[in-house]
Amino acid sequence: MFVYSNTPLEKFANDMYGTLIRIRWNEQIIQVPNQLHTGMQDEYQYNEALIDVGDSRSVIIEKIIGSSYTTGGEFAVINNKEIDPTSYAEYQAFRLTAKELADEYLATLE
Repeated sequence: MFVYSNTPLEKFANDMYGTLIRIRWNEQIIQVPNQLHTGMQDEYQYNEALIDVGDSRSVIIEKIIGSSYTTGGEFAVINNKEIDPTSYAEYQAFRLTAKELADEYLATLE
């Protein structure tokens, strides 16, 4: 899921009730028209996954991957790795990113 903001956002942020964590990665700064359409301003774009505070590492990884791939989409990429090796390599790189984000988040709890 993509999230947009006029200001930079934290990588790991609690929701207002303290039960969910928003994990954000892949920050992109893009130029958009300002509100008065008199010029341009920076807008921050992120990928985002929502996890529960008590989620295990494997569940966090699953939710991060699930924010970009449906279960069917994952199976398709895996089953078609011979036909489309580029998509498979991108998926594997994303799996590694998901693991790194999960580990980084869990390290903040120690």
